[in-house]
Amino acid sequence: MSATALEGLGESLSVLRPDDAGYGAYTADVVLEGHPDAVLRPRNEAEIVRCLREAHRHRIPVTPAGGRTSLTGSSVAHSGWLLATEGMNRFLDLHRDAATGHMVLVAEPGVFLGDLQRKVESQGWFYPPDPTSRNEACVGATVATNATGEDTLRYGPTRGWVRELRVVMADATVRTLRRSPSSKPAEEKATAGYYLDGEDIDLVIGSEGTLGVISQVTLDLIARPAGVLAGVAFFDSRRSALEFVVTARESNVVTPRALELIDWASVELLSGKTEGIAWPSSALAAIVFKQEFTDEHDRDRRLEAWSSLIGEQNPNLSDQTVLLDSDKDIERLRALRHRIPSAINEALRPYRSQGGVKMGTDWWVPYRKLPNFMDRWDAAITKLGLRTFAFGHVGNGHPHVNFLCCNGDETSRARAIIVDMCRDAVAEGGGVAGEHGLGKLKRDLLPIQWPAETLSRMQNVKRAWDPEGILGRGNMFPEEALA
Repeated sequence: MSATALEGLGESLSVLRPDDAGYGAYTADVVLEGHPDAVLRPRNEAEIVRCLREAHRHRIPVTPAGGRTSLTGSSVAHSGWLLATEGMNRFLDLHRDAATGHMVLVAEPGVFLGDLQRKVESQGWFYPPDPTSRNEACVGATVATNATGEDTLRYGPTRGWVRELRVVMADATVRTLRRSPSSKPAEEKATAGYYLDGEDIDLVIGSEGTLGVISQVTLDLIARPAGVLAGVAFFDSRRSALEFVVTARESNVVTPRALELIDWASVELLSGKTEGIAWPSSALAAIVFKQEFTDEHDRDRRLEAWSSLIGEQNPNLSDQTVLLDSDKDIERLRALRHRIPSAINEALRPYRSQGGVKMGTDWWVPYRKLPNFMDRWDAAITKLGLRTFAFGHVGNGHPHVNFLCCNGDETSRARAIIVDMCRDAVAEGGGVAGEHGLGKLKRDLLPIQWPAETLSRMQNVKRAWDPEGILGRGNMFPEEALA
């Protein structure tokens, strides 16, 4: 049936079959492998419509994919068609929106987020959402996952910055979904599942390819900040670093744009490749902070405020604080942060043949609760003898705890404790997936986040938007849950 449907697409559409050169590049994301019957590479919205018209007619599963940087398997297809929109990578317009007065950028979904941000910044504008993989992640996929990043502390996740979407529905009809001028979702971190208390556009944002295929995005922009400084403050314990985060968030003299944790285990794994940033021998944790300023006077005032806060809370290491204020140096910090998960993957390499895997958490808790939460679970992890590395967005109560599991037994123990941590996070008022979504690998966490009534509402949304269940099959919900 799939072969017959492919014939119906015509010869002009780029199609890769399993025996074709290049097909293998589309069979995996960061964590999962799949084997789609074909990879379809549309170049415009009309070709997406053609793909979905045939898929709907023949009930063929379709998995939308961007840059395939997913950590959950959401951009992997086990069967059916993988719809790769990376070739739709044009910037379409930059103008002031008549209804809101905001500057907006209009782009196709395959534009790399980093390219988008550099383009608008070169013209004096700023698009804040910044996942670590921004240079490899396509903007359509960041919308589909409601991506977050370090600057989410100040600016919130992707959802609040999406003004309009063009979406090709499962039945090949095209909808334009526009946010009301007064709408600004109050969301500090992403939450798993569909956003039920917003508008139709909010259902698509974070839907992980299960409700429609995004063919065009319109994003709100703001004026580029006049200046940004960054620093690395060192602490003699992780507890003191996390307590400093609470102090910084509640300060009336600093306004952090980002507060990121790096623990000693992560730095040790880098074997000195720390972008020229010296790590004191007595430091067990560091907080990377970013602060915007308006002019040189404001810069000096902010630096003095940060120095005072660090000195009050951590006098023994305050003189080791590293301060950076050039774009190049701030990119060095980003590179350092990006290198940690890569180093974990490399350390895991010798153990893969023994069933070793990397398992990472994506839970979050209210930031004031994070110090006690981390202490509690650190003790449990140590008792189980598991090796971990903690880093990430502690300003939002959202560190990533990565488990390096050397064999199947350790993998089972890590999986069990991650589920328990998620239950605890939800009990503390947090969530199970603050950044990466659920995909196919973490969909079992959705019932931890929401009661049965809410899950039923979400499943009804899926059935209403995609009655045949062909889109993003296996993402967010097991197939049997929608039968």
